[in-house]
Amino acid sequence: MRRLFAAVLMAFIVFPALVWAAKCTRVLPDEVFEYFHQKSADVDCEDYEYKMLDLNDDEQLEIAVTNYRKSCEDAGYCNFEIFEKDKHGWKHIATVPGRLRMLTTTTNGYHDLATWLMGHNYVYTWNGKTYENAVQDPFSEQKTDTPKTIEPAPTPTPEATPAP
Repeated sequence: MRRLFAAVLMAFIVFPALVWAAKCTRVLPDEVFEYFHQKSADVDCEDYEYKMLDLNDDEQLEIAVTNYRKSCEDAGYCNFEIFEKDKHGWKHIATVPGRLRMLTTTTNGYHDLATWLMGHNYVYTWNGKTYENAVQDPFSEQKTDTPKTIEPAPTPTPEATPAP
């Protein structure tokens, strides 16, 4: 009875892990692994997180994928690499940092993407070639114009009243 229990327990622990390990290589195309300088035969699927999204409502799924060993920064965030399939195969179309969520709003025919990065929310929109931050690049230095000097209003002087 113990052996049967141990065998069943092992099947529930080992089998799902094997299915997960094989799953990413069945779902993700070779171009994704090549982008990360890996061959699909050498891939450890635990290094990958991916989402299948229809970004342009053409019923052809795009892939947003991160490789924890290659796409994550010391600051604690990971970049999602976005791939789209065309007649020549899969091509990399964008890099979006942070946790990724597809919005219902669209720009230039592609869904906008919301990200959460280091305590801030950002929206990325499609510019016709790639996704870009709709507000500003979170990693660029903020450049502002020199503030204009505002002249204070003159202090009103009390009107002198003649002495009685």
